[in-house]
Amino acid sequence: MIHVKSAFTHVHLRMNVPLFCEEHPLKKNIYFTIALYIFIALTFAQKSEELHVVGVYEGHYSPGVTHGVQEDPQDPENNINVHPAGKVEIVIKNTTNEARTITIALCAHEPVNWHVKCPKNVVVRRVILGGAYEQKVAGIPMSTPIYTGSFYCHQRKSQNYYKMVQELKSFTILPISSFQGRYRGKQFFINAAAIKRAQQLQEYDYNEELHIIGAYQGKVPQEKELIYKRKMLQYHREIQKQRQAEKQKKQGKKTTIKIKKILPPQKPQGVIDVFVKNTISQPQLAVLVLCAYDRVRWNIKLDKDVAIKQIILGGYYDPEITGITDDVPVYKIASYVYKRPSKNYNETIKHIKYFSQLPISGFQSKYTGSSFYVNLGDGEHFRNVEKQKIIERESIILPPELSKKVNEWLMKSKYVVDKQKNRSYTFQGKLRCYDEKNMPIAVKQINKYLPKPSHPRGLAFDSKRRKLILVTLGGVGYMYNYNVDTQEWSLVRSMKNKDFVAITYSEEEDCVYAFPAAFGDNMVSSIQKMSFDGRMIGTLKLTEPIIVETFAQVQMKIFSNYLVITTRGKSYVVNIESGITREMRK
Repeated sequence: MIHVKSAFTHVHLRMNVPLFCEEHPLKKNIYFTIALYIFIALTFAQKSEELHVVGVYEGHYSPGVTHGVQEDPQDPENNINVHPAGKVEIVIKNTTNEARTITIALCAHEPVNWHVKCPKNVVVRRVILGGAYEQKVAGIPMSTPIYTGSFYCHQRKSQNYYKMVQELKSFTILPISSFQGRYRGKQFFINAAAIKRAQQLQEYDYNEELHIIGAYQGKVPQEKELIYKRKMLQYHREIQKQRQAEKQKKQGKKTTIKIKKILPPQKPQGVIDVFVKNTISQPQLAVLVLCAYDRVRWNIKLDKDVAIKQIILGGYYDPEITGITDDVPVYKIASYVYKRPSKNYNETIKHIKYFSQLPISGFQSKYTGSSFYVNLGDGEHFRNVEKQKIIERESIILPPELSKKVNEWLMKSKYVVDKQKNRSYTFQGKLRCYDEKNMPIAVKQINKYLPKPSHPRGLAFDSKRRKLILVTLGGVGYMYNYNVDTQEWSLVRSMKNKDFVAITYSEEEDCVYAFPAAFGDNMVSSIQKMSFDGRMIGTLKLTEPIIVETFAQVQMKIFSNYLVITTRGKSYVVNIESGITREMRK
């Protein structure tokens, strides 16, 4: 096999004589002529060649097998770092009658045994392996060259992806035709003629639409669900026995129970049916994005005059799909979404744009999905509704006087103000006080007889009782009061694990609004109302969730009928009466 790079290394252009001059010695050199012809031939050949990249962090392991720090079976008192080889299957398809030539790059952080299934009308020109540990490949001809590198990547938007692209340039000049990545991979499909098929579909008069379907889990048959619940009960019993045995071992007592690692039973695979219908007379071409967190098998059922351009599968676990022909390209991404707005929704949209530039024509989601209906032809209506929502969201305008006060507060939102004495307070490790000239004023700190404040987050000023209200997160959490006149601290109550990251006092309602900590999907959909002594008295539901990172610094202030919330450079306005929420635009 002749490489362009190695062919050109034999041509030494060291002369100062122009190449097109008849006196140039390379003009008479037969080796230069041969190398030039080889370069031209390979350049034209590589125009039809495609580079497909698949990346995972780890492969698929057998039950009970995992990597990382584990107990040494020969010496239970010591731990060893284990890195077993996982398995990943690569299925290559050719959707045309023409023979195709491709280069595949396979990379993983952990050791992986890659098994390639290739049809007869596809030639794998070269295989490029990359990883932090040893990578092996099987299923390709012995004559196929294999190159190895140190790159690995399973997420496109990462520093490792940039490093991978740079390192691949040392092996091939081909651009990346497709990239699929997942944290844990079992099977991937590569369409060796993905670009060719897209060009063929453009020749037909199809109306193209992109639809997103999301679910947390699929519908599991009742019998399998009962079996899974029984196994989970047995698993928890075994865990309790193991804990008792470990406790007895630490106490020096003998036990007949053998201490071993117990893995939870695997959750059964759910099933989701997707019915794709055509609502207009024009033939339809669909791009389906199917996302689920749990293990799911997607069943696709197509109407007449409907063709699938491509399918993008997303999920934490490896999904499966049935009901499509072999010529449909299937791509897998690491993200998933089952509600919006959310951080996962934004990440999924970014991943989709690498495969399709079509606007979103439909979005459906359920926590437990059993069946979805995709109506092709309604995309324009969906987009008009989305535009109207944006217009309505941006149409909420604060009065000019109120907007001026909000902007002034945003400049020093970390402080609560006692207007009567013109003093500002903040709590950063300890209570600090400043006068109107921003000069520090000595104040008393929490005495040793009260619980030490751990992770203080919310601070507000009760102007009616002239007390500071402090809320902490650490442990069960506590609410404190500080009388600004007598400079005395008091413990109000335990928060009983109700975590809040910001509070503000409403003088008109004589209550405290509390912004809860965000967990899981980083969305806050309601704000709690408390009495001045910490009792829960109501909930303000938001029309749109506020996305905020877990335990991020949040400041909140009430202005007339509006709550203004600021976090990490973003500010939101909430109407107290209606709960209408919008992001403030600068």
